[in-house]
Amino acid sequence: MRMHRLAIALAAAGVALGAAAAQTQPAAQSIAIRLLVPAGAQVEFDGSKATMTGPSRQYVSPPVAVGRDYTYTLKVIVNDKTITREIRVRPGAENAFDLRRDFPALARTTSAGNQLAKNTAQRQSNYARNRGMTEDEAFKLGTEAYVYGYPLITMEMTRRVMTNAAEPKDNHAPMGQFHNSRTYPSASFRDVTAPNADTLYSAAWLDVAKEPYVLSLPDEGDRYYLMPMLSGWTDVFQVPGTRTTGTKAQKYAIVSPNWKGDLPDGVKELRSPTSMVWILGRTYCTGTPEDYKAVHEIQDQYSLVPLSAYGKPYTPPPGKVDPKIDMTTPVRAQYERRGLLHPAGRAHEGQPAGRGRRADDRQPGQDRHCPGAGLRHE
Repeated sequence: MRMHRLAIALAAAGVALGAAAAQTQPAAQSIAIRLLVPAGAQVEFDGSKATMTGPSRQYVSPPVAVGRDYTYTLKVIVNDKTITREIRVRPGAENAFDLRRDFPALARTTSAGNQLAKNTAQRQSNYARNRGMTEDEAFKLGTEAYVYGYPLITMEMTRRVMTNAAEPKDNHAPMGQFHNSRTYPSASFRDVTAPNADTLYSAAWLDVAKEPYVLSLPDEGDRYYLMPMLSGWTDVFQVPGTRTTGTKAQKYAIVSPNWKGDLPDGVKELRSPTSMVWILGRTYCTGTPEDYKAVHEIQDQYSLVPLSAYGKPYTPPPGKVDPKIDMTTPVRAQYERRGLLHPAGRAHEGQPAGRGRRADDRQPGQDRHCPGAGLRHE
């Protein structure tokens, strides 16, 4: 009797385990699609524009039923030439498409890019071999180096865009000068991510390598404000403001890591970890015409002068405008275009970005879903 009951129990357990195993089988799976196209190409899936840039692009579809083929109508546009293709893809398959040969006018440039990629890959392989490292170890080290340097690139490219101006205007200003936003940022603002919607910005970029800059803040009354200061590493190293230092008039000398010298009476030293400093000041505003005017009066009293000009009449020099700097493409998109966004996009011909990661892990430089909504199976 006991053996009979045990057999029944084991059989029941087997059925339960089988059902559980069946439930773990994926009923739906995303499709990973890799495209090789000219770097400046515009790509559309089923009439919807994709946002990625660069020569190697990886997209991931919404989950679809497995065991079927699907098609996209793919359109690639370069200058005045358009190529349209029906591409067939399948979940779990290697869905890679090279459309560079369809643009022969760019073949020479593409060939040079391929050679550069191969040379880069060979250097990486040689570096690993000469140091007794496996390729995976070298890849891990390169990833760590990328993470280490990422904030410096972020800050430098943002600085170039925001200071590419002859005078303070339209959220841009030369080095060493405030630009004071007079209204809330609009939906078209793309210089930084997620700006505040209840403060007016007063931002400035400084290079304190040659000498310190003196920041003067007026009496703010009972108004909330803050003046966070970011180093080249994007770390906030000081935050004068209502909560931290009060609302009375204040003066600060922002100095470089190795600066030595004397400061005028009443000026407090704030030492930056780097010579690059970004002041990202914000002053609370209700958004009414009356409050806009009141905040504008406060903003006009925010002052930055080199230490050598402190206490003297000072007119900041005009900035130099570099026409080569892209002032329309968001900085993040510029990273993607230059291949700087993520080390998984390293130059290994035929190796998809996001190496070693699941397709549904969202990685920088990888669209989470194929933008086309018209998937159809065959």
